[in-house]
Amino acid sequence: MKRFVCILTVFLAASFCAAKQEQKPSIFKANDNICLVGDSITHGGFYTENLLLYYATRFPDIPLSFYNLGISGDSCWGIISRFDDDIDPVKANVYTLMIGMNDVGRGKFSDSERTKPDHQKKVLQTRESYEKNLDKIAAHLSGRSRKLIMFTPSIYDQTSENKTENLKGVNDELKVFGQIGRKLAEKYDAKVVDMWSYMETANERLHKTDKTKSVIGADRVHPQDVGGFVMASKFIIDLGEPKFVSRMAFDAKAAKLSEAFNADVSDVKFGPEGLSFTALEAALPYPTGADKDGVDAVLGFLPEYNKQMFSVKNLKPGKYELSIDGKNIGQYTSEELSEGINLAMNKNTPQYKQAQEVAKLCRQFRLKASEYRGIRATEFFAKLRKYKTDEERIEAAKRALTEGKEKNPYVLGLIKRYPDLKPKQGEMGRAVQAIVKDVYAAAKTKPHQFNLRAVK
Repeated sequence: MKRFVCILTVFLAASFCAAKQEQKPSIFKANDNICLVGDSITHGGFYTENLLLYYATRFPDIPLSFYNLGISGDSCWGIISRFDDDIDPVKANVYTLMIGMNDVGRGKFSDSERTKPDHQKKVLQTRESYEKNLDKIAAHLSGRSRKLIMFTPSIYDQTSENKTENLKGVNDELKVFGQIGRKLAEKYDAKVVDMWSYMETANERLHKTDKTKSVIGADRVHPQDVGGFVMASKFIIDLGEPKFVSRMAFDAKAAKLSEAFNADVSDVKFGPEGLSFTALEAALPYPTGADKDGVDAVLGFLPEYNKQMFSVKNLKPGKYELSIDGKNIGQYTSEELSEGINLAMNKNTPQYKQAQEVAKLCRQFRLKASEYRGIRATEFFAKLRKYKTDEERIEAAKRALTEGKEKNPYVLGLIKRYPDLKPKQGEMGRAVQAIVKDVYAAAKTKPHQFNLRAVK
């Protein structure tokens, strides 16, 4: 008898190792390498952080590897020039591509340049060059992966009120760049994520109440955390990713479980005061902070794509207290419970708390990946790629510092760190991917005890 009890205990523990995944990503497959190619907006990593957070919490049993292949200041020409030594060595299953912010030539949209007779001629020449080079990139990336996902460029903020010079016309031209990208995406059977339109819409809605608010940073170019969230949201929408974390529905009158989607539900007990059960969901809610919640108030992404639904029909009229793992997480009326409660919007659940810990690791991933990409950016800006060995590149960087010719503070900062970071490049790259594994380990879901009791 003791042996039977031991076997049963092991069996029950094993059954809660992982809930059955009843949904999957639209394009990505388990263990895919996703390589994100772009300029400083990719290098900064804010949208990548938010993408990793979504996919790890929504599909914790379908691990993905994200590789930041952005370089600050890059253009189409720069991407083409680094195919062999930077992009191709990382074998991609799926590429994403967003480029154009530097190709557009923002300087020619200053007040003095816009009024020159040859301004429009220069704009048209830039378009032609962009389309030609973007075509080369799309052909290269689509030919070396299962799928290419092309972003329309993120916006240049020419509508917010701030102190940074407003180069009016840049954003309009980026819209044209997006149209060029759409045409090429059709040619190469690439998926399109329309970042430009969604970010422009977000700004328009924010400006109805406050023209100083923006999804872009104060420099009008670089999205920060909020912008990265908006970009990731559009990625999820345009790829048609699943909207539900889970669905659990009960019928109190019939004393039965009506639905358990993306969740394993067991030990269901009904009583005159409510019910209790154990649930192991296959996903976690997508966690956000106050700033993201603020912009989502005008976009409405979270209520639509972050649904962790719990409902109980035919309860006796009145109020009910819901606790998870013994912790009270809220009181709801029988009508609200019948309609369905979205637990993903409740930041007090243990599932949400776990997701917040995953978010901290995703932030570490962004910071470490951006630092790692700084090595490549240094070699790009300081023209170190012409040297064949690491030692030669380090010595060249040291000479650049002593010569004092470099005046750009950002580039100067990169060069100063380069001699210390270059010898650690391999180690740093491995550490970045180790964080991704930590993210998925932290996102592994756990069984929770639910109790619903009438409030007397």
